[in-house]
Amino acid sequence: METRRRLYSLAVRAVGGMLPLLARGDGKLARGVRGRRGVLERMRGWAETERDPARPLVWFHAPSVGEGLQAAAVMAAFRERRPDAQVVYTFFSPSAEGLARRLPADFADYLPLDTTSEVRRALDLLRPDVIAFSKYDVWPNLVAEAVERGTRLVLLSATLPMSSSRLRGPARALLRGTYARLDAIAAIDRGRAEYPYEIDGAVVKVDAYRQQDILGATSKFPKWAIAYKFPAERAATVVRDIVVQVGRTGALTPVA
Repeated sequence: METRRRLYSLAVRAVGGMLPLLARGDGKLARGVRGRRGVLERMRGWAETERDPARPLVWFHAPSVGEGLQAAAVMAAFRERRPDAQVVYTFFSPSAEGLARRLPADFADYLPLDTTSEVRRALDLLRPDVIAFSKYDVWPNLVAEAVERGTRLVLLSATLPMSSSRLRGPARALLRGTYARLDAIAAIDRGRAEYPYEIDGAVVKVDAYRQQDILGATSKFPKWAIAYKFPAERAATVVRDIVVQVGRTGALTPVA
């Protein structure tokens, strides 16, 4: 195990030891810690009764609701094309609990803690053929252990703004190798520069009407669609000439 990943693993285990304290209260963090309790036991229960090793399994992971909706569109399309496959969905934030219950997954629950022992147990139980991460949420130990087993790794709706903390300091050093292990990266705006018109974002939606009914809608917006804004484009310009206009009052106005 490389030094960066070893230090990361020590930090994750240290956080794991603090979970009983972090589980106190009604905040999002506490709810997430309590929700994650027993996840491997629940995963084992499903695997022992429902996992069919003769069927391929795709494990989708998204940190929260927005990323989950982006993954849901791919999940629905995959279900249509491969009804024989099994689908597992995991999430990180407790905000995604409601969405997870509505998705067309055979098993949905919190992502186990990213320690080597926990991700090995999860991989042993699920035996996924593919793990599909949504947007940017990749986990070093899960990725490394999956690669060792020959599991294919995909990043969906990939985006990483220049302001992201993942591009700076220790996070950059650690995650650079993690992203490099991915087999495929699908970016929404890959062909943006080639379009014959300007766009500043995209709407990701689930097309299947049956899946739309499952996901539902509020009085103001559908839960089966989400708007995504691209990071602002930056470019260098060159001033080739400046023309000075003289107004009727004698004011000089430079025009580039």
